[in-house]
Amino acid sequence: MRGFSLIGRILVLTVVVVGCVSVLGLAFVIQERIASSHQRYHQEARSFIIALTPMLQNALVVGDLAVVQQTFDQLVREESLRRVALLDSASRRMIVESVDAPGGNGAVPARAPPPGWFAAVLEAEAYDLFEEKPIELAGIDYGTLRVEMSNAPLQARLWAVTKRFFMVGSFGLLLIVAALGAALRRGLAPLQLLTQGARRMEDGNLQTRIPPIASPEIAVVGEAFNDMADRVLAREAELKEAHALADGAARAKAAFLATMSHEIRTPMNGIIGLTDLTLLTPLSDEQRGYLQLVKSSAGNLLVILNDILDYSKIDAGKLTLEAVPVNPREMVPQILALFASRANDRGLVMRAELDPRLPERLIADPVRLRQILSNLVSNAVKFTERGHVLLRIELLDGGAAEARVRFEVEDTGIGIAPEKVRHVVEPFVQADDSTTRMYGGTGLGLAICTNLIRLMGGELGVDSIPGVGSRFGFTLLLPLAPPVAAAPATPTRAATPTPASDGTRRILVAEDSPVNQALIRAILGKSGYGFVIVEDGQAAVDACTAERYDLILMDMQMPNLDGLAATACIREAEARAGGRHIPIVALTANAFDEDRQRCLKAGMDDFLAKPFHKDALLAIIQRNLPPA
Repeated sequence: MRGFSLIGRILVLTVVVVGCVSVLGLAFVIQERIASSHQRYHQEARSFIIALTPMLQNALVVGDLAVVQQTFDQLVREESLRRVALLDSASRRMIVESVDAPGGNGAVPARAPPPGWFAAVLEAEAYDLFEEKPIELAGIDYGTLRVEMSNAPLQARLWAVTKRFFMVGSFGLLLIVAALGAALRRGLAPLQLLTQGARRMEDGNLQTRIPPIASPEIAVVGEAFNDMADRVLAREAELKEAHALADGAARAKAAFLATMSHEIRTPMNGIIGLTDLTLLTPLSDEQRGYLQLVKSSAGNLLVILNDILDYSKIDAGKLTLEAVPVNPREMVPQILALFASRANDRGLVMRAELDPRLPERLIADPVRLRQILSNLVSNAVKFTERGHVLLRIELLDGGAAEARVRFEVEDTGIGIAPEKVRHVVEPFVQADDSTTRMYGGTGLGLAICTNLIRLMGGELGVDSIPGVGSRFGFTLLLPLAPPVAAAPATPTRAATPTPASDGTRRILVAEDSPVNQALIRAILGKSGYGFVIVEDGQAAVDACTAERYDLILMDMQMPNLDGLAATACIREAEARAGGRHIPIVALTANAFDEDRQRCLKAGMDDFLAKPFHKDALLAIIQRNLPPA
């Protein structure tokens, strides 16, 4: 019944009910016919006995049983009798008997005989269709006369009645079903409208409405449906408006973060760069100490800024992971070296445990994996006063295509209370306020690690005992990188830049910030490069047209013409003239990945985010300068 419609279910139920009632009615009619027929058959049997008795007297008196047999046989052949017999009254022994043979009048009624199953049902009702009467003459008992009536005519009549009943009943049932179906279709049409409306609503057509319905009961449902559709439509409009506002807020937030990143990184570039340059000059111990504090404070501010930017990208779902070969064995010493000085100052032992089965090349994002492990090691060093910090990488299992690797950072630090463990991975949360005051930090590091690990398909776990230490760990399923064929040895270019006095190494710098101009001027001047500094993109385009340069350092945000547009103009000019390709390196405070992609798409060759150190600038220059 589940696959039937409502109308189909009602019609099936109607057929079943009417059929059951009809069968019961037929059974009642048949029973009444059988009862009335039994009364008539008993009366006929008694009439036969009354008529036979005088006919048999003479034959019985003289003992002529042959005449009695002939009389019985003739009577059975001509009448609807099944059996006529003369029984001994005392012993019930058969004296004379005549039975209707198959094909006789009793077995072949005027109507067609019923099927066997029908006759078998009615045969059970014929057990008492007989009458008996003793025959006495002059006080002498000659036996008992028994006359049994044949029920074949009754069966034929009842079968004819049954056939008529079923034919008329079937035709009537068809008429009932047809009329009821038409009535149901008319009556349930409003429900079908509701069903169709609900399906259209489910498919997303929120403009669906139910037209006015004549039936008052269903009209209430239709009005409720229309009211619900109006509310859903209004709610969707509200959600769209809220979504638009949220998108606008997200775009405004992204623009604000990008602007703030640029505005903060630009002066920080001057602070860090000029501090580095000043530290290279003769200074007193007091001056050097002050400048080291300035450099450390700027570095801490940069870490906070990077954390905020990373978390904002993760929160906005804009952070994407690279999938490149990485060697964890090479990464671990680099990470430990970053914190070796701080660990030595605290008297901590820093150790690494690397599984010897660990593959040398795995597919992962090396920058983000290094960021996660560096953050965990940094926290371990920060919150450990004595003891050790251990970085462990273990191969849990692996196959021909991938490896399951466990990363853990263990310390003997202050530990975390059990009720605080699950909160430390939330943004801006540390174990308690005293931790922030004592050790510093924004509480973003572990939140960033947690989200980065989830992007990689893992989950950060924490085991900690207050006063004993903590263990932070996660498991990643990483694909194996294909082996690399040994490359032929190539001569290594000298790291020391060629002085500009020979006129062959000239660098064009497009930078509008006076502080950054002074920083770059000092770095390039002390490194022996020849250079020209211009203040906007249009001036950079004009300079490239007027003179030949080996490399261009291009800021992105400048007046008149920004770095991207200036790069496009330079590349177009190169294409028209068919000249050589001038390497262009972006120097920008826009540190987002999408900014890097925009630079590369515009035709730039490399990217260096501000603030940068002197060594980083010189390295990227050396990497991109064409051979002399």
